[in-house]
Amino acid sequence: MSETTEKNNENDQDSKESLIQPTGFTPVDRDLAAKKAWIKPVSAIFALILLLLTTLIWYVFSARSVFISVMPEPQSLQIHGGVHFKVGERYLMRTGDYRLEASVSGYQPLEQTFQVTQAQNQTFSFTLSKLPGLITVESIPREAQVLVDGEIVGKTPLDGFLVEPGERHFEIRADRYLTGEQLLIVEGMHRKQSLRIELTPAWSEYEVSSSPKGADVWVDGVVRGQTPVTLELMAGEHEVLISLPGYKPWRQAFNVEPNQPEIIPEVVLSKLDGLARVSSKPSEANVTVNGEFRGQTPLAITLAPGQEYQISLFKPGYQVSKHHLKVRSAVEEELSVQLKPIVAQVKVTSQPSNAKVFIDGRYLGVGNQVFSLPTQKQKLEVRLEGYVTYQTIITPRVGLDQEVKVSLKTLEQAKWDAIKPIITSHAGDKLKLFRPNSFTMGASRREAGRRANEALTKVNLRRAFYLATKEVTNEQYRRYAKSHSSGNVQGHSLDGDLQPAVKMSWQDAALYCNWLSEKDGLPLAYKVENDTVVALDTKAVGYRLPTEAEWAWAARYSKGGLLKYPWGEELPPVEKSGNYADRSAAFIIGRIVTEYDDNYVVSAPVGSFSPNQNGLYDMGGNVSEWVNDFYATKSTVSGVTVTDPTGPEEGKYYVIRGSSWAHGSITELRLSYRDYGMDGRNDLGFRIARYVE
Repeated sequence: MSETTEKNNENDQDSKESLIQPTGFTPVDRDLAAKKAWIKPVSAIFALILLLLTTLIWYVFSARSVFISVMPEPQSLQIHGGVHFKVGERYLMRTGDYRLEASVSGYQPLEQTFQVTQAQNQTFSFTLSKLPGLITVESIPREAQVLVDGEIVGKTPLDGFLVEPGERHFEIRADRYLTGEQLLIVEGMHRKQSLRIELTPAWSEYEVSSSPKGADVWVDGVVRGQTPVTLELMAGEHEVLISLPGYKPWRQAFNVEPNQPEIIPEVVLSKLDGLARVSSKPSEANVTVNGEFRGQTPLAITLAPGQEYQISLFKPGYQVSKHHLKVRSAVEEELSVQLKPIVAQVKVTSQPSNAKVFIDGRYLGVGNQVFSLPTQKQKLEVRLEGYVTYQTIITPRVGLDQEVKVSLKTLEQAKWDAIKPIITSHAGDKLKLFRPNSFTMGASRREAGRRANEALTKVNLRRAFYLATKEVTNEQYRRYAKSHSSGNVQGHSLDGDLQPAVKMSWQDAALYCNWLSEKDGLPLAYKVENDTVVALDTKAVGYRLPTEAEWAWAARYSKGGLLKYPWGEELPPVEKSGNYADRSAAFIIGRIVTEYDDNYVVSAPVGSFSPNQNGLYDMGGNVSEWVNDFYATKSTVSGVTVTDPTGPEEGKYYVIRGSSWAHGSITELRLSYRDYGMDGRNDLGFRIARYVE
């Protein structure tokens, strides 16, 4: 190694040694060190406490006092959202949205949101809803329909179905039983409750027997068995008929009460009557049997067999004729009587004095003299050329002086008040003049067979009108519509010339009236647009269909009041009183009048039967008839009188009045029976009418 190198190494060593210096040692003061270490944690804790106090004070001053009420007292309650504290009965909450959850056994769980606002002392109330109750329903009979508050829930038995709590109305319904009803306070909360209802039968058992046995028992026109028999009759009105060949039918109406069985006393049937045919010259003599009025000659009287009867004939102007007669069962007896007249004195004074006097069309002499006349009703006429003939009905009386004073009117005087009682149309219709009055249309609610559309209506008819005595025939209608055919029913023709025209709609009938008015040069009664009738011109005197009120008055009005049936007040129909659903039509019609036979299966030639009390034919039977009015169930306010009504101003259907050859029930045979329609039927025709002025 060189000297220089060695020298350098020595210098380096000296440098290192010069850097390492010894230091002085001072012992640590342990109390001071501990004191310094303790001061730092205390400051931190103090600062933290100060922060918490500050935060708490800020929360207390910024939070709101909230009272929360939950009914009933919840078993579990939780509030979600934001920091909140319960202090006593209230909560401290910051403003904002919260969600409350609460639950109680037997109640629906509650989950509800609410918002805390800036307002002080806020209150929130919540109510839990009860769970449905478990209801069991049983009934006698089973399989009954169950309704709760009007809604169907099933059929019995129902076991544990859910029903909301509260007062509930239960209905139990079953065919042929009265509806059972019961209120039930449903407790809810899944508590079980039971309901058991025994329904009351809606029928009653009626025991029916007869002597002799084996008679057919009809209920409302349907055979239900033979005597003796026990019938189940539903509650309400029923007509029971017992019939046996060779015996008189027995008939009675019953008002059946539900679940009230009855035993009808044994019905003793009587053998068929004998028949006495009584005639007289002159005819129309009153006939009494054992003092009881039975009608006028010619007359057929049914009498119980095996007895002797005193038959007396009375006719004003003739002596009483008395006879004894004995009849046998189902045998006809003839009694023909020539009545002896009684005469009385009647003086006829006329002005002018040379006027001629006629009695029942027979010339007696000129006026201003005394005539000997039969003491009976007769027509007196006083005539003179250039004057209007005077007519009246007189009934001379023995021992009573009578004088008829007549002052004839000149033609000029009478021309304004002379209105023809009968007119004839171009088609040959005979129309009769009527001067109607006030009456009540419809039927009482208590009347058997009445329907809801027969409300009583007070009507005042002031306008005189003409009404055809007969229905329009096929021959007459084919003058208007050449190709018309009324058809047939199971091979029985409806198309004869003298049979009533049928199968026409209301429009067809109205247009026929306009056609006939044109033929007779009368103003048209119906307004027509595009070949369709749109209105009635009540000021026109052309032909039209009768109004419903006119038809009802003409069919029912009698001096003694209003008729119920065309023949009188009682069923069954009087012999030959009209063409109804009788025994001859039994094979084509379901419901018939079993004890009646008019010898026509379907419609008869018009006018085949005697006219009614107003001289009109077939107002009951043969065919039902279109009338002018639109149909309504009730046309006026109760208690209000309507004058010359023509029906509602508009409608879809038209009124149909009167029974037909196809009708045989108590409802249809009544003169107040109303029907409605638009199109034609094989038992529906019409007759014509018109105003006088």
